[in-house]
Amino acid sequence: PDQSPSESIDATYASCTGLSILLADACRAVCIPARLASVPLWSDRDTNTGEGLRTWQGSGNHTWVEIWDPATQKWRHVGASEQGPLDQTWFTGKAQKVDACHPFTVIYALSFKPTGKLFPCVWLPDNDYVYGEDITSNYVEGAKPETDFPPWWTTFVRPPLPSDSEEAAETAFEVLNPAEEARSYVG
Repeated sequence: PDQSPSESIDATYASCTGLSILLADACRAVCIPARLASVPLWSDRDTNTGEGLRTWQGSGNHTWVEIWDPATQKWRHVGASEQGPLDQTWFTGKAQKVDACHPFTVIYALSFKPTGKLFPCVWLPDNDYVYGEDITSNYVEGAKPETDFPPWWTTFVRPPLPSDSEEAAETAFEVLNPAEEARSYVG
């Protein structure tokens, strides 16, 4: 999330995040208000275990650009690497179906300015510098912006840790919570 536009240009490629940063900066350079929007994890593969537990195994994350449209007085979305009209992208349908009940599956306007709410980077559990504001209601009719989720909603579980014992390696895991120190468990 911190590749600069010049780094993307020099590399001649970038992820959706890098391209979105480049497009947002280009828009801002010609006085078009723009911001980054992102979903940490699409909720399109949400499963219910039948035991009251839910797991989110979404099809990945995505970042795009929103521009302010003075005619409609609304933020409109566009993909940074896709051609097409505003609000008509490959991800528009997915965005309209996100689950507003979990911090990993809501849509955020991203900010490097501290907003009081860290963006849950599922690929960067130790994130302490990318902030976000819940804008799911811009995409999902009737969605209410998130309130404060309980701390356990923002807990990450890492894959098994390296271990000398094959048996222990199969059962070892690490629980990370940005508000607390990491704790390792074997069991």
